[in-house]
Amino acid sequence: MLGETQKPILHHPRSGRKRAGKRSKPISMSSKVWLFLSLASMASAIATVKIPASEYLLTALQTPPGVNRSYGYAINNHGQAVGTYLAPSLVTRAFIYSAGAMTDLGALGVSGANACSVNDYGQVAGFSASSNSFGFTRGFLYENGSMTDLGALINTISYGYGINNRKQIVGNSFYGPGGGRAFLWANGGMSELGVLADGITSAAYAINDNGLVVGQSDTTSNARRAFLYSGQGMLNLGTLPGGDESSATAINLHGQVVGWSSTTTGRRAFLWGQGTGMINLGSLTGGATEATGINQHGQVVGWEQRTNGLRSAFIWTEQAGMCDLNDLLNPKTGWRAEIARGINDFGQVIGEGSYLNGNTRAVLLSPVFTNLQIYPTYLSADTGFRLAITGPAEQPCQILGCGNPATPLSQWTVLATGPLTNGFWYFSDSQSQGLSRRFYLVRRQ
Repeated sequence: MLGETQKPILHHPRSGRKRAGKRSKPISMSSKVWLFLSLASMASAIATVKIPASEYLLTALQTPPGVNRSYGYAINNHGQAVGTYLAPSLVTRAFIYSAGAMTDLGALGVSGANACSVNDYGQVAGFSASSNSFGFTRGFLYENGSMTDLGALINTISYGYGINNRKQIVGNSFYGPGGGRAFLWANGGMSELGVLADGITSAAYAINDNGLVVGQSDTTSNARRAFLYSGQGMLNLGTLPGGDESSATAINLHGQVVGWSSTTTGRRAFLWGQGTGMINLGSLTGGATEATGINQHGQVVGWEQRTNGLRSAFIWTEQAGMCDLNDLLNPKTGWRAEIARGINDFGQVIGEGSYLNGNTRAVLLSPVFTNLQIYPTYLSADTGFRLAITGPAEQPCQILGCGNPATPLSQWTVLATGPLTNGFWYFSDSQSQGLSRRFYLVRRQ
């Protein structure tokens, strides 16, 4: 069905075999293997390729003139990032960053807005001061250049925090004197998700494509607890040993959850799984840590608040444990990665960094690659096939396409030519709209 996540289909013309799976391998152009995508057999697809990285390139997102502060919150599998910047008027403005340009998303009313999450179709969830008579803050859905007010549970205040690829949005809405309640917005309607058994308030921060929701619920003892909502009610995820509080901030397609929990030695980032329970991800230097993003490969990002006041962004993997992202950056740039909030399936990280002059900016960290590779990403019947090409930074390359792999290479259509900016190129093939299949080749120039 359109809008649901399906498995990518890769076709090797020499073997004539198709294989489907959520963990498809990259197509290396050095081996002359074609990439085949079929829209007839799937409405959308995602490449879930585990990409190790030993070095990252940091890009400070370009902001409007006069803006010295910006914050990056989420990134999708097309490299589109969303966040907020502080305008010279001291009003916060929501933005989406795509193809090297930052676009202001506007607002529901005349005041500020914050963009919190973006899905693979470029649809954004956030919150903004509204244009209603009371000027209440309202959650919003941004798509096709305009904002939609999500409303509220009792017609007052709401905040949109997370969105999935089915255009379902979760957040928090005021629910009477007791406080706020987590909500799910879908198909134009908002429903309350409730609270934990001993809870009084709740907030939902993320939702995956299977409809699993995570967040926190405040209990009668004024202690927060991380929860997982599955449509059957809320599951209390508990805390790490010795802790009395926890909060869940993100969830991937496999149901792995990340967040933070208090412990006897301070706040610590955690990873929760159905079979493993809650795992302490540790700390870089003994400071407090929080995990805020996880991709389909189980790569986790977050930050540490050190005792000396400094913050450091981290990435955690099962193989390497917790690593300071600053150790993977070129120190000569003058930038420090302070907070990592989101990570896509290609290993790109969005967050915040500080420069030597003290300015705080939204930053994009991209893994450094040495080989040219091509992956399928989420597809849309409306926009056609989409690809992700990775390789050496600024490598000039050419994308070719055709409908029949037996066509002589000289007769393939050149679709685009350009450099791999920061080692990435997210390409949308507008010529594939309405086609049932397409073959691609990427080559160096």
